[in-house]
Amino acid sequence: MQASPRDPAASQPDRRGSGQSRRGEAGRLALTALLAALFVLANLIGHAREPLGVDEIFSLRASSMSWHALWSWIAKVDSHPPLFYGLLKLWTAIGGDSVVWLRLLPALTALAGLLALWGLSNALKLGPGELLVLVVLASVTPLLQLYALEIRMFALLQTASVLSLWAFLRWLEAPAPSRATTGSLLAANAILAYAHLWGWVFVGCEAAYLVAFARRKLPAFARHLGLLAVLVAPWIVAVFTSGRESYTSQIVWMVQPGPSAPVTFYLSLVGGLPFPHSGVILGAALAGLLGALCVRATRPGDERASTVRFLAWFAVLPVAATFLAALVLRVPVWAPRSLIVSAVPFLALVTIAARRCPGRWSGAATWALTLWAICAGASWFVRSHRLDWDDVATRLARAVPPSRRRVPVYTLEPFVWDALTFHVPRHAELRGLQIEKLEPAALARVDAEQFLVVYRDPPDRRYPLSVDPVRLLAARGYLATRDAPITHETTTLWVLFARRSGAAVSTAAAAPPPTAAARDSRSRRGEP
Repeated sequence: MQASPRDPAASQPDRRGSGQSRRGEAGRLALTALLAALFVLANLIGHAREPLGVDEIFSLRASSMSWHALWSWIAKVDSHPPLFYGLLKLWTAIGGDSVVWLRLLPALTALAGLLALWGLSNALKLGPGELLVLVVLASVTPLLQLYALEIRMFALLQTASVLSLWAFLRWLEAPAPSRATTGSLLAANAILAYAHLWGWVFVGCEAAYLVAFARRKLPAFARHLGLLAVLVAPWIVAVFTSGRESYTSQIVWMVQPGPSAPVTFYLSLVGGLPFPHSGVILGAALAGLLGALCVRATRPGDERASTVRFLAWFAVLPVAATFLAALVLRVPVWAPRSLIVSAVPFLALVTIAARRCPGRWSGAATWALTLWAICAGASWFVRSHRLDWDDVATRLARAVPPSRRRVPVYTLEPFVWDALTFHVPRHAELRGLQIEKLEPAALARVDAEQFLVVYRDPPDRRYPLSVDPVRLLAARGYLATRDAPITHETTTLWVLFARRSGAAVSTAAAAPPPTAAARDSRSRRGEP
C-alpha cells in the first residue's frame, strides 16, 4: 500500500533521514577537525623546540621593529609582503618569543587551512570518505608538515590558497554575483596577495581559468581585480618607492630547475620512503592513478569531469608557469615552498583518483595511498630538520674557556653569521664572544695568535671556499683542529679552532683582521 503525501507515516522517515544526515555531517566535520588537530599537535610537540633557522631569525627580527620601521624595511629588503610579519609582531606581543610559542603561530595557521578543506570539499562535492583521506594526506605530507612549523609565511600562503580556491568556486557557481560571494573572494585574495608574492600567481591562474572555461564571468572578475589592486596598492607603492637596488636580491640563492623538478615536487607532496627506488614506485603509482582518472573524466557524461578539470587546473598551472618562467626568463624563481598553493588541488586529485578505481581496487588503492603517506610522514617526523645551532654554541663554549672570551670567531658567509649572532647571546656563558664576518679570501691574511672559524661545507655559492680552511691554515703555520661535524641533509657545519704553531695559548687573541663591514665603513670615510 502506497502512503499518501498527507500520511504522517510517509513524512516521518524524511524527517528522521534529514536529522541523521545533519548529524552525520556534523560527525564527519568533528572527526575531520579532530584528525587535523591531532596531526598538527603531534607535529608541534615533536619539533617545537628545534632551534630557529636563519629565515626564521629574519622573521623574528623584523617583527621586533616598530610598525612604521617594519613596513618600510620589509619593502626595501624582502621579496615577501608584510602580512605574516605583522601577525608575528602581534603574536609575540601576546605571548613572548619562546620557540614553542613562536612555532604555535604557523601551526594554528596550518590547522585553519586543514579545517578550510571541509568547506572546499563541500563546494567540490567530495564524499565523506574522500574528505577524510584528503585531510590525512594534507596533514602528514612531509612538505606541508615542514612549513606548518616554520616561522615564515608559507603556512599562511597554504591556508590562504585553500580559502581562495573555496571562495573562487563559490563565486564561479553562483548564478549571479552576490555580496557574500564577491566579498569572500576579495577577502581571500587580499590575504593571499599580502601573504606571499606567489599569491598573485594563484590569482592569475583563476583569471586564466575564466578565460578558458567561463568567459561570461570575466567582466565581474576584472572588477574584482581592480578592487584587489586598490587594496594592495599601498604595498606596491611602498616597494617601488623604497629605493631598493635590486628586486631579485632575495632570490639569488635559488638555482635553475632541472627537467625533473616538477615531478620531484609532486612526489614530495605525498612523500618518499627510505628505501631504494621508492620515488620510482610512487611516481609510477601516481601516474597510473591520475592517468586513469583523466581518461575516465574525458568520457561523455562523466559526473566528476568538471571537478577533475577544476582541480587539475590549479594543481598544474602554477607549477608549470613557474617552471617555464624560470627556464625562459632565466630568473631563479623556482622554489617548492612557493608552490604549495598547488598542494591541496593535487592531493584532492590523487584522492579522487584512488577512490574512483573500479570495484574492490578502490579500497585497496585508497588504503595503499593513505598508508604510504602516513609512513612517509612518520619517516619525516622522526628526523631533525634544522641545523642544531644550540649544539654549535655548546661547542664554542667548550672550545673557548672563560679566560679566552676575546678570541675572535670568524664566519665566512652571512648565513652562519646571522644564526650565530642570534643564538650565541642566548647562552649566558657566551655573551662576551665576538663574532665577525670575514670574506673567505681574507682567511689567508688572518694574523692572530688564536681564533675560531665556523663555516659550512658546501658554502653558499656566492661565498666559495677556494681551499679547505684546515689545509690553508696548516700551510700558514697554524695548528687547526675541527670538532665533529654538525650535519643537516646535504650541509655540514664545522667549528675550527686555530692557534699559531709553537705559540703559547694566551688570554687574548691578537687584533683580528678588518672585516668586510669594517672595510666598507673606512671606504665610506675615504680612509685606505
